[in-house]
Amino acid sequence: MNKEVLEELLSRGLTQSGPGQTCLMSAINVACGGPLESNADFASVSSAAALYANLLNDANWSCENARSAGLRRLAHALAGTSVIDNVRFAEMVTETMIRRLLPIGLRAQGHHDVAIQCQEQGDRKAARLASQTMPQESLSPYLTAEVAFGTADNAKFARGYESVFVNHALELAAYAARGLSEKLNRHDQLMTDVADMCAEILENMMNPEKLGIN
Repeated sequence: MNKEVLEELLSRGLTQSGPGQTCLMSAINVACGGPLESNADFASVSSAAALYANLLNDANWSCENARSAGLRRLAHALAGTSVIDNVRFAEMVTETMIRRLLPIGLRAQGHHDVAIQCQEQGDRKAARLASQTMPQESLSPYLTAEVAFGTADNAKFARGYESVFVNHALELAAYAARGLSEKLNRHDQLMTDVADMCAEILENMMNPEKLGIN
């Protein structure tokens, strides 16, 4: 990937995905020598990571420059990820959301003990406790995160249908992230945090030594 070309496109600001638009995936396509089109099946990028990146790209950023700045680290982390395990990626995205995103909303409402449990456990049980603690509506970000984690976990047993579960888990994770960022009225900052978390996951998966994997 030509990083100079990618940076040039990022400096112009990213749009939502669509024909002829410079969204995140189309910018990566161009930087890799391809056409200006949004293509979630681009050969060098994990299909799961591309889907999640598109969902984050199409969130309601305040402006194109905010979208570009918020997705910059993720843009550089995506190329070459076609080799990663998509099921494991979905698991890591949903676990990271419980450990690092839900506690922000919980602490904002004074639920520090539950926030600590989410950070320490990072599992469906912790997300369920969060959703029970914050049950304002049936489709709260906390309940959605719980379902996302369970869906990603089930992908391990869905032989032949793993991608269906993975994609649904990532769609739920993105929905939860967008919902929480809007509730806290910190959309650009929290969506940037979510994108950076995703980039960190991809960087670690591409460099197993960081995870202690031989």
